[in-house]
Amino acid sequence: MLESQGYIAAGVETTSRAFEVLHGVRVDAMFIGLTQCEHEGMETINTAKRLQPGLKVLVASGSVQWASTYPSVDLFLRKPFSLDQLSTALDQLLSNRI
Repeated sequence: MLESQGYIAAGVETTSRAFEVLHGVRVDAMFIGLTQCEHEGMETINTAKRLQPGLKVLVASGSVQWASTYPSVDLFLRKPFSLDQLSTALDQLLSNRI
């Protein structure tokens, strides 16, 4: 999906795999979906930013009213979203227009 928009993307299915990737490869941004267990997701984001300072984080969630309470998150995308909305959000995130 992201590749069709010109991005190089690595999808991972577990938090531990994400940390393995972050230990071995420099990445520009992390795209993560938060569900009901947002506390666990925020721990993941904070750990990722410790592993790679300067990492940009885009969070997708159906509930963004708590967005301002999490300074580790650079940009929020409300679910559901289109591929065009995701691409625009990533462009904004990576071009430092946030």
